[in-house]
Amino acid sequence: MAKVTQFVFYVFLGIYVVLLLLNPQLAPVEEARFLNTLQIGKYYPFEIHLYEARFHPLQSQEYNLVTLLLPPTPFSYYLFNALQLVVLFLIFAKILNFVTKNKIFIYLSLLLLLVSPGLITVWFRLVFPERGILFFTTLCLYLYLKILKRIKDYSKAKLIIILSAIVLFANLAIYHKETVFLALGSFAFFHLVLSWKQSNFKIKLLDGLLILSSSVFILIYYFAIYLNSGTTNYAEALAPSSTFGNIKIILDYVFSDPLLILCLLPLTGWRLYQICIKKQTAYPVYDAMLMAALIYIIAFLKLKLQTQYYLLPAYIFAIPAMLFFITQFQPRLMAKKWWIAAFGTAIFIQITSALPMGLETLSDFKYIPINANKTFDFLVENIKSRYPNQRADIFLDGIYRGRKNYIYHDFGEFLQYKGLTPKNFDLKSDLPSNNEFPWEENPNSPYSALRSKEAAKISKGDYLVITPYSYKDPTDSYMNNLESEYKLLFRTHSQWAIPNIGLQRVIKYVVVKILPEEKTKTMFHQGLKLFKPVVDYYVFIRK
Repeated sequence: MAKVTQFVFYVFLGIYVVLLLLNPQLAPVEEARFLNTLQIGKYYPFEIHLYEARFHPLQSQEYNLVTLLLPPTPFSYYLFNALQLVVLFLIFAKILNFVTKNKIFIYLSLLLLLVSPGLITVWFRLVFPERGILFFTTLCLYLYLKILKRIKDYSKAKLIIILSAIVLFANLAIYHKETVFLALGSFAFFHLVLSWKQSNFKIKLLDGLLILSSSVFILIYYFAIYLNSGTTNYAEALAPSSTFGNIKIILDYVFSDPLLILCLLPLTGWRLYQICIKKQTAYPVYDAMLMAALIYIIAFLKLKLQTQYYLLPAYIFAIPAMLFFITQFQPRLMAKKWWIAAFGTAIFIQITSALPMGLETLSDFKYIPINANKTFDFLVENIKSRYPNQRADIFLDGIYRGRKNYIYHDFGEFLQYKGLTPKNFDLKSDLPSNNEFPWEENPNSPYSALRSKEAAKISKGDYLVITPYSYKDPTDSYMNNLESEYKLLFRTHSQWAIPNIGLQRVIKYVVVKILPEEKTKTMFHQGLKLFKPVVDYYVFIRK
């Protein structure tokens, strides 16, 4: 059974590598930042956005190094992602070998992480900092566990090198995103406290350096970023204003990360009860891991931010810790009804919700960049031939401005990269700004949609582009209605796209059927998109 589990894991890992390298393309949103930097021989800048109080300077910096060795192409970027993925799992497997020698548990744990929606998201795209966080945190944790186990075997010089590498990898992870210092800092703090009486001075020093690194980040962020930020706070602007919105965030995390929410949280509570109330022996490394994962999760719940990859770094601490306590206390845990209920429910949701969500994400992130680039190529040629001496107006169907205004900007960037100039086209919106995310008109923007919050009217000869980012569902009836006023010029076909038929979508479907349409549009503002893949692009022109 162990060999079968190991084989299945490596098959999946191999499939991921093949898919990463299969016709990679730059995605139509966010990766537009590559177009006027890496793609034209310039460095990708540090991600520091004072107006939103965002500070994740090391995000995507690795691709600057890639372009020093390889051509600046999507294949080069995803080749790096593929190699990084393989290295990550080889090292994470070594971490789990420190915890248990049970190969079935090890490879099931690796497989669980591999097929999680969060990991698929950040590896099949280029601009998510969680990929770097995961990679460098894994390196840091591996060396940390190795030095704990063999500290007496190393010479002074080698010990200094390893300690320095641990601190370096920790800092590389911390400067990928604002919340990472919480996980690494709390891990070091709790390990220091729980192991104070028995730990080596050098380990105390290491914990102190990790705590210091986290403290330095806090000071830099507070004085350099937070105090100089604009009126728009990223987290506050996106946080839901209703009780239902807050509940929905928790439920969304339950469906995307059930093991973290349903197993890690009660297991951590149980360990705190055992240590603090029952005065039982602490396991400094693994109890500290539980606390690190817990605090990282609480940070996003407190910030009221949710998406399926935000909690991904917590798995690096959570999986070894949960695996340790499951194997260490298996008879006692299995006798606990709360654990049986929590673990059983989590596995059920992992299979029926998180797995279908991950497969849909994989399908989306392979098809959408390909379809988008085909659409850009078509629009460039069609605009050049149809409007050689006139500026064409392009409307993006069903995309509000506000939070989604970057879609308009990135759409324009791709068209320019493909050969047009703002003199050839204008981007407009027939929808008013919904103020979902505070933004100000940019009088210097070449696009009407970003210069003004006012809605424009679609006229004869204007393009209407339907993208996967529309809040509207491209149902057959919707398309048929469009064709009464528009002519379809171009569309993509994605015959192997995978729909999400998981538990969350079933519940969503029931809610849509029960509640009035206006309420469901508010609840599911990105479109309902039930039981079908939405990855295709359509280009219409007004008759």
